[in-house]
Amino acid sequence: MILEDRVRFAEGLFMLGETFNEPISDVKVEAYFQALLTYDIEAVVMAIQGALRSCKFFPRPVELRELIDGSVEDAAEQAWGALLGEVRRVGYIGTPRLDPRTLRAVNELWGGWRRLCETLPAEGPELVGWIKQFKATYQGVERASERLLTAATVHPSVLAFINGERKRIES
Repeated sequence: MILEDRVRFAEGLFMLGETFNEPISDVKVEAYFQALLTYDIEAVVMAIQGALRSCKFFPRPVELRELIDGSVEDAAEQAWGALLGEVRRVGYIGTPRLDPRTLRAVNELWGGWRRLCETLPAEGPELVGWIKQFKATYQGVERASERLLTAATVHPSVLAFINGERKRIES
């Protein structure tokens, strides 16, 4: 979103507030705006409309992000499908084309692509067990990547505070 989207965004948030009988302050609007800043206003408006239809309580920013991106469980399901497609496409001697999170989950669970291909059963209860383990591992990788903060994702005022504290401690 861009600064010009604030009015449209605030209207959507106030609509949610009225629907769910939740007070909306300027601080709440700003906090939600900052939490959803990386998304296009059209996607955010669609998420607000989806929340109006599907949520029982006033949604938190993470719930609006899930309405835009899908949940971690959905991502794990898609990653599993992509993984099976690559197993069929390249087998154990090829190089898979998978996203880094899927590859990290493969490495954590099986220790590498070749080991995955050698141990993955074609069907049966063992496969169901591997599916569950993969999805759980993928979800852990996904959640861990969401928690990583870099200087680029930290608000400038927080970064200034951290740097000020560092200078004070070093003095």
